[in-house]
Amino acid sequence: MTSSSSGSRVRPYLVTSADAARLPRWIPLLFCAVYVLAGLFGRDPWRTDDAIGFGIAHTMATGNSIDWLLPNVQGQLVPDEGGPLPFWAGALGMHAARLFNTLLASFFGHAADGWRIAPDLAMRLTAAAGIALAMTLIWYAARNLAVRPEIQPQDPFGAGASPQDFGHAVADAALLAVLACFGLIAPIHETTANASQVLCVALYLFGLSVAIDRPRRGGLLVGLAIAASLLTYGIPLAVVMLLATLLLLWLVVPFRLVAGWILLTMLPVAVLGSIVWPALLAYFSHPDAVVQALPLMEGDSNLPVDPAASQKVAEFFHGWLSWNAGMFGAPSGEALSQLGGTLPWYLWPLWPFVLWGMWRWRAGCREAPIAAPLFPLLLMLLASLCNPQTADHQATLTPMVLPMAVLTGMTLPMIRRNLVSVVDWFAVMIFSVASLAVWAYWVAFMSGWPPRMAARAEAALPGFVAHVSVIELIIGLLATGAWVLLVVWRVSRRPRPFWRPMALSSGGMVLTWLLLMTLWLPAGNWRKSYQELVTPTRELFASEPGCVMHAGLDQGELALFSYYAGVRFVRLPELRATEQATTTPGSCPWLLVADDTPGPIDLPALLVRNDDSGLNGNRRAALINEPWQPVWQRRRPFGKTPHLLALYRRPVPEAAQAR
Repeated sequence: MTSSSSGSRVRPYLVTSADAARLPRWIPLLFCAVYVLAGLFGRDPWRTDDAIGFGIAHTMATGNSIDWLLPNVQGQLVPDEGGPLPFWAGALGMHAARLFNTLLASFFGHAADGWRIAPDLAMRLTAAAGIALAMTLIWYAARNLAVRPEIQPQDPFGAGASPQDFGHAVADAALLAVLACFGLIAPIHETTANASQVLCVALYLFGLSVAIDRPRRGGLLVGLAIAASLLTYGIPLAVVMLLATLLLLWLVVPFRLVAGWILLTMLPVAVLGSIVWPALLAYFSHPDAVVQALPLMEGDSNLPVDPAASQKVAEFFHGWLSWNAGMFGAPSGEALSQLGGTLPWYLWPLWPFVLWGMWRWRAGCREAPIAAPLFPLLLMLLASLCNPQTADHQATLTPMVLPMAVLTGMTLPMIRRNLVSVVDWFAVMIFSVASLAVWAYWVAFMSGWPPRMAARAEAALPGFVAHVSVIELIIGLLATGAWVLLVVWRVSRRPRPFWRPMALSSGGMVLTWLLLMTLWLPAGNWRKSYQELVTPTRELFASEPGCVMHAGLDQGELALFSYYAGVRFVRLPELRATEQATTTPGSCPWLLVADDTPGPIDLPALLVRNDDSGLNGNRRAALINEPWQPVWQRRRPFGKTPHLLALYRRPVPEAAQAR
C-alpha cells in the first residue's frame, strides 16, 4: 500500500465550507461553563469516594509533613488512591481559600461571611479549574492534529474548506464529544482523582500534537504528563503513556523524524518528576538502608526520622506498590465481561464513531493525526483488559474519553448524512425523555400528583422535606427552553456542519445534568450528606476536648466527622523525631464506632472484629474491659444495610470529678 493510497483512505471526501462551519464561540463556552459549574455549589461532601477524596486533602491542609507525604484520612492510610497530586492541589486550594477569607474579612468584616469559601467548595473549585484547563487543551490538541496535511479532506474541485476551518470544526466536534460522554460527567465532579486523570491525558495529547512541529516543547509537555499521571493514578497510566509515545516514535514517520529531540526532553522530565515522591517514600520507610547505600549521606543526621513515622511510611509504600502491582495481570474472561457491561454506556456516544473510524483507517492508522490518539487509546483498552481489579474498570475507562473524543471529531466528516441524522434523533429522543422524566418526578414530589410517581419519589427519599427554590426553578426552565430551541434549530434549519450530532448530544447531556443539579440537588445532597447526622456531636466533643479513637468507620465517615464535628482523631506522627510527647490512643476520652450488624451494638465484639484495622499501632482488644459510657447513637437514614453510629465516653475518675 503506497502512502498516497493509504492517505486517501484516511482523508474524508470534499468537506465544504458549510460542512466545516465554525461553531460560534459562545456556544462551547456556555456549554463548558454549565458543565463544569453545575454541581459545584450548594452541596456538601458526599459519602464514599467524594468524602474520601475531600478527607485526604483536608487532612493534608490541616496536618503535618507526613500527611503531605502519605495520602491518609485522619491517620488511616489510603494507598489505593493512586498518588498525592490531586490532593496536593486540593489542599493548596484550601489554603488559598483560607487566605481569601482572611482578606475578605479584613476589608468587609462580618458583611462578607456569606462570601466565604468553605474547604470542600475550595477543593471542588480547584478540580473545576483542572477540568476547564483539560477542555482547553483537548480543543487545541484536536485542532493541531486536524490541520495537518495527512488528514485534510480530498478536494478535487477546489471547493473544500480551508485547513484552518477544518481544524476548528474538528476541534469543536471533539470538545462537544467530551461533553456528550455519558460516563464522564459524574466522576469528574467528585473530589477524587478522576478530574486530574482527565487533565493528565489532555496534557499528554496536547504535547503529542505539539511535538511533531516543536519536538522539544512537545517532549517537555509529554514528560510532564507522564510524571503527573504517575502521581495521580499510579504506574499503569504512566506506563501506557510512555509505551504509546515510544510506539509513535518508532512506527509513525513524522514522530520518528524528531524522535531524538522528543526523547531528549521527555525522558529526563518524566523520570525526575515521577521518581521524587516514590524516592521520598523509600527513604523515609528505610532511612538507615538508604544512608548505608549512599556513602555521601553516611553520618548525616540533619533529618532524623521518627521510628513510628518510618513504620507508617513503610506500610503505605508497601500498600502502594502492591496496589500498583495488582493493576497488572493477564486478560481474563471476568475482566472482559465487566468491561463489556460498563464500556457501552460509559463511553456512549463515542465508541460507535471510533469503531467506524478504525474500520475506515485500517490502511492508514499510522498517519500522525490518527495514530496520536489511537495508539494511547488501544493501550488504555489493553491495560483495562489486563486489570484484575474489575471494580476499578470505571476509573480505567475515564482516560479513554479524550482520545476517543479526538477520534470522534475526525470521524464525523466521513459519516454519511443519513447515519448522522439517526444519531441526531436518537439524542433528541433520549435527552427529551430524560428531561421530561426529571421534571415529571420533581413536580410529582412537590405536588403529590400523579400519586404513583409521588409515592416512588417519597420512597426513595424517606424523611426529606421538600421545598421549592425559585432560583433553581428559573434555571431549570431556562435550560429546558434552551434545549427546545436547540431541537427547533435542528429541525427547521437542517444544519450541515459535521459537528451537528455532537451539539445535540452535548446539549442534551448538559441539560440533563443541570436539571439534576438544580431541581434535585437538595434531595440528592440530603441523601448523600452526613452534615445533619454529624453536626450535633460537635457540642459533645467540645464539652470534653480530647482525641477520639474509632472502630468500624470507613474513611469517608472519618473525614466527615473531622470536618463537621471538629473531631481530633489520633493522627500520624511527625516525620522528624521530636522531644515532645505524642498523644497515645489509650489516653483518648472518646470512642466512635460504626456497626453494620442488625440489632444493638455489641461493643466488645465490635472491638474484637476491628482489632486489625489499626489504631495507630495499638490493639483495640485492649480497650474491651474499659467501662465505656454511651452518649450518642444514630442510625444512618439511607442505604440498604443497617449502619449504626455510636459515641462512647470513658468515665471521668472520681478524683478528677472532685477537683
